[in-house]
Amino acid sequence: MTDATRVHFYPPDELFERSAKIFAQEKQFLHSLLGDLEIQHVGSSAVPGAWGKYDVDIQIRVPQEKFNEVMKKLIPVLSPKHVAIWDDRFGLFSEQSGTLIDIDYMVTVIGDYRDDYYKMRDYFINSPVALDEYNKLKLKFGGKPYDEYRIAKKEFMKNHGGQW
Repeated sequence: MTDATRVHFYPPDELFERSAKIFAQEKQFLHSLLGDLEIQHVGSSAVPGAWGKYDVDIQIRVPQEKFNEVMKKLIPVLSPKHVAIWDDRFGLFSEQSGTLIDIDYMVTVIGDYRDDYYKMRDYFINSPVALDEYNKLKLKFGGKPYDEYRIAKKEFMKNHGGQW
């Protein structure tokens, strides 16, 4: 098994400030490309005290009537990701910043069932106990196969999902 198939987590002091700067740059770029849409920094790198991977997750929340227009603007400038799960209410893109941090962009229609990334972020910001449990889960799987972590993370989120 290669190291690339294993998951690695890094302490918040290595991630939070750096991720915030990258998000601010990306938000400015996205506003210049897409106009005045709601753009949220989500995921672990948006949660003070969270352990995480070297990545930044960005949620672009759009009204249904603007979804196709936004997707057409993003496709030429970002790398489509997991296209098989796309539909007329959700799209996913990925890029690597010049700082070697992966960036994922989730385009969600406001009110869709997948329009919950910002809610998860807020849940962990406002629930130190849940954040501590999530950090412990990550540390338990650090260095282990990524697929094993994904299964455990899915179960953890399922057990906490009613909170958001």
